[in-house]
Amino acid sequence: MIIRNIANSNVLSIARSGIIHQHLGESCTAIIQRNAYSSGTTKKHGKTPPPKPLSSRFQKGNSLTLEHFLLHEKCMKLWRDFLRASRNIPNPIARRETVDWLRDEHFEGAYGLRNETDVTRIRELLVAGNVALKRVCGPMELVAALNPKHGSFLKLRGKRG
Repeated sequence: MIIRNIANSNVLSIARSGIIHQHLGESCTAIIQRNAYSSGTTKKHGKTPPPKPLSSRFQKGNSLTLEHFLLHEKCMKLWRDFLRASRNIPNPIARRETVDWLRDEHFEGAYGLRNETDVTRIRELLVAGNVALKRVCGPMELVAALNPKHGSFLKLRGKRG
């Protein structure tokens, strides 16, 4: 613990001179040198080079802007609203077909929200999705109102596993 309190330059010079190596052994010398190098001093340059920036998971020029991020959140909200609206369908097979249709129509199809990068087109698709949600939500609530156990249907489970 006392060795750590010594300034890094002094520790490095002591470690190089071999005094610590004689008394404490080779492993302690390696630890001291590693701590000295990580704190900013090296033999050649005096300072460690700046760390490399983390590589983006997006390709060059395809990074998302703040506006894209906010629109993505609205898309996720629309998807959750679709799932909440489909809760009232009593038949699990019909519910699965409805969710698959909504996913293909509004999110993953050829003109879906998932593949779109143009901001104005994403806004148009969001408006169309909200209109479709209001159009589909009414009949789903009517079907659920016929059942005395309103909203107490089986949970929708994924297709995996």
